[in-house]
Amino acid sequence: MKRTNAKYLIAASIMCIPLIVLAQSEYSPPISAKSIQEILGVLIDFAKKLILPLSGIAIMIGGFMYVASGGSEERIKTAHRAITYGILGLVIVLGSDLVLGLVYGLSPKLSPELSRGETIEQFFSRLGTFMGTVIMGLSVLFILYSGFLFTTGGGSQEKVETARRVLTYAIVGVAVALLAFAVPGLIKQVVQP
Repeated sequence: MKRTNAKYLIAASIMCIPLIVLAQSEYSPPISAKSIQEILGVLIDFAKKLILPLSGIAIMIGGFMYVASGGSEERIKTAHRAITYGILGLVIVLGSDLVLGLVYGLSPKLSPELSRGETIEQFFSRLGTFMGTVIMGLSVLFILYSGFLFTTGGGSQEKVETARRVLTYAIVGVAVALLAFAVPGLIKQVVQP
């Protein structure tokens, strides 16, 4: 029992050493951000520097694996997975700017200086533009993906059907995005007397 207490006492003493050292000198934080927006900006910049090159490498490796597959179904699936993960990484990183824009522009609690004096029309206009941009970007990616499926289908009826279905949903996404861009104008006309 005494040995266990001594171990805890030694461990607690060792963990207190950094606090004692910091108390005797000035501490400067490693991140100079002072608000939530600045912290998000630092994190997004770090993610871009890390994920963008890794996504590019994953797409290149997937392309190489696809070319070198020799028709093997398992190698082709592995190549598709690598390309999918690479594209997903790019979407996440490129979408992070939209998330930061959403935090800056649409949240009055986090950015009161940006939303001060904002009317309901301006809010819905900004929200419609954001949603339209996100949906349009995803729709374009799905159109490209359906083209990829058409190209690599190899005459397989199942893959061609999947490509058609993806293309149909992408076109519906484009229509929804255009509607999202138009809704704020419609709301403005309805609200105004």
